[in-house]
Amino acid sequence: MVVHGDTAARAAAAVGFRSASHFSRDYREAYGRPPAADAVVARAQLALATAV
Repeated sequence: MVVHGDTAARAAAAVGFRSASHFSRDYREAYGRPPAADAVVARAQLALATAV
């Protein structure tokens, strides 16, 4: 999602989920926030790391 700009729906399909909403629910339950929020944070961290 971070490098390729994929959506949660594409990430869900890539790992075998049939439903993006089910993937998002399971992800939020496991990691404490939705996948899109984690992608925003990861993109910001990547931008900072590559700016140095």
